[in-house]
Amino acid sequence: MAPESKVAYLNGDLSPKEALEQLGVNGIDYHYGVLKRHPEWIAEAHRLGMEVNVWTVDGEAQLRHHATMEGIDLITTNEPEVLKRVMGQ
Repeated sequence: MAPESKVAYLNGDLSPKEALEQLGVNGIDYHYGVLKRHPEWIAEAHRLGMEVNVWTVDGEAQLRHHATMEGIDLITTNEPEVLKRVMGQ
């Protein structure tokens, strides 16, 4: 038996509820600009049992902001060493 795969929706044009109902995904993987416009989608995704990933977050200020946001499960970045430092503070 193969392990269960996780599938996240990337486009950012659907709310988590719409993505779940229309596509059956179990996560959202949205550009940080989408979540900046729709911060309520983070809580909505979690209420629906979905994971929340934000991409591509670079620069210490942006990484610090997203690392402290409630409900972000994963951060995609080109600067993992900066994120690790920010997370350690």
